[in-house]
Amino acid sequence: MMKIILANILISGLILIANAETCWESKALENNCGRYCYTVVKPVLEHTVALQKQVNSQDLDQKKDTQSKLENLERQLKILRDEMTELKRNSEQEKSQDNKSLFEKIGSKHYYIERHQKMNWISAVHKCHELGGHLASIKNQREFDALAPKLQDIHWLDINDLGHKGVYLSLTTGHKAPYFNWHQGEPNHNGNERCVMLEPRDNEFHMNDQDCSNEGLPICELFTNLL
Repeated sequence: MMKIILANILISGLILIANAETCWESKALENNCGRYCYTVVKPVLEHTVALQKQVNSQDLDQKKDTQSKLENLERQLKILRDEMTELKRNSEQEKSQDNKSLFEKIGSKHYYIERHQKMNWISAVHKCHELGGHLASIKNQREFDALAPKLQDIHWLDINDLGHKGVYLSLTTGHKAPYFNWHQGEPNHNGNERCVMLEPRDNEFHMNDQDCSNEGLPICELFTNLL
């Protein structure tokens, strides 16, 4: 999966890479992309660099011919990028189906609630993606009421204000979080508290802002379009 993503990013940056002649000398591409996508994409990029050099040194008629070849190559790269995007999507769907048995239906959604291994917020995001889901995104009071009784510890949600302090977004949608249920006095932005978790106080679960580097248990939600 990571190889596909890196290759996709690499292709998207084709023009920049093609103009960076020292990239091959420094082996920076191989170090950043990894052996797999470096091997797959490198020949195409090298050919593009060669064609670009020809354009810079040719007369008008030759430039038109070489420019045509470059445009054709760009079309081929777009096809390759689209194929990689489709492959990535299919891989995510397969992964979700493979791990679906780990998810429990709670209310109208399917969740995987980690019970043992605590981790920081970024690791929790990665954990849920690895399972074919995402950090839980609670939409309303009904979803909260269904989920809260299943919890026993402190748990990460997908809500954060990493972009702008006090503007809480859902990592899953990129939009403002639609539902909050804060503990009294929260969020207090104490220190560097930019990520949101559910935690118990006086035997009741509510939301609290926490330092993203602190550890908690992820609540993963299965992508609803894959059910």
